[in-house]
Amino acid sequence: MGSLTSSRALKRLDLVSARVVSDYPYGAAGADQRHRAIDVSD
Repeated sequence: MGSLTSSRALKRLDLVSARVVSDYPYGAAGADQRHRAIDVSD
C-alpha cells in the first residue's frame, strides 16, 4: 500500500525537518569556520 503526499505537504515537511545550525558553543568564531576557505595547494 502506497502513500500519496501533496506537493504542499512535502514542502512543509522539508521546511520543518531542515537542520538548524546555531552558533553554540563557539559563537561567531565557530560560525565563521563554516565558511572559511581552505587552501589545498602544496
